Amino acid sequence: MITDGVFIVQFFNTALLLLMASANMTEQGKVLGFFFTGSLSDFNSQWFNDIGYSMAYAMIFNVAWPIMEFFTYWGLRILYRAMDRGIFSCNDMKTKKTTL
Repeated sequence: MITDGVFIVQFFNTALLLLMASANMTEQGKVLGFFFTGSLSDFNSQWFNDIGYSMAYAMIFNVAWPIMEFFTYWGLRILYRAMDRGIFSCNDMKTKKTTL
């Protein structure tokens, strides 16, 4: 449930909120034109410079983060084990812990 909640909130912040904040819908009628009077009326190069870049960056970050998180915690486990037995010790059975 936490993953779903984070996805929904991040989708709202990076996709819908950015799109609606900069949308210019004055040609779509009085109601939409009143609420959405942004600077961008279409998906063009200016839209990508303002909004598309941050959306693409968020997607790339979401792809890379699980991999970085896995290797970070894996490296921490190895580091803690090395600190327990002594950084330069080659004996895997040596430990400072007295219990499990």
